[in-house]
Amino acid sequence: MKQFIERVKHHIKEMYGGNTYNPEVGKIVADFHLDRIIKNLKEVETNSQTKIHLGGSSLIDYKNRWVPPTLIENPPLDSCVMKEENFAPLLPVVSFVNFEEVINKHILTKGKPLAIYYFGSGSSANYKSILENTSSGNVTLNDILF
Repeated sequence: MKQFIERVKHHIKEMYGGNTYNPEVGKIVADFHLDRIIKNLKEVETNSQTKIHLGGSSLIDYKNRWVPPTLIENPPLDSCVMKEENFAPLLPVVSFVNFEEVINKHILTKGKPLAIYYFGSGSSANYKSILENTSSGNVTLNDILF
């Protein structure tokens, strides 16, 4: 997972400049949405097992309703960033051992997600399983939408 996180950090910094304000990253539409995002981020930031690699609540520009791209490693599975649609440039990253468990326990039991971001080979059995056994608004291969 370390290599994956380093690559994502590199690409975020290359595209958006890291933690600094960048108008290429859309603003949050309303203060109450921003308040929810801050609450959800603070929830995972206080967890000792979670690591914030980029962004975070302290870098949010409240006046301009801007949230930096935020990479969240190992948020608790019962946290709001894992249970709710974030509608913000937040990317939770969770490792796994058993891919069937990812589908059966973490996707199918949570309702239909707006998007599934899969990183790996497009010809792999895991990717085919995502396409054949889940339903979402979108499945993205080796890419993210901030």
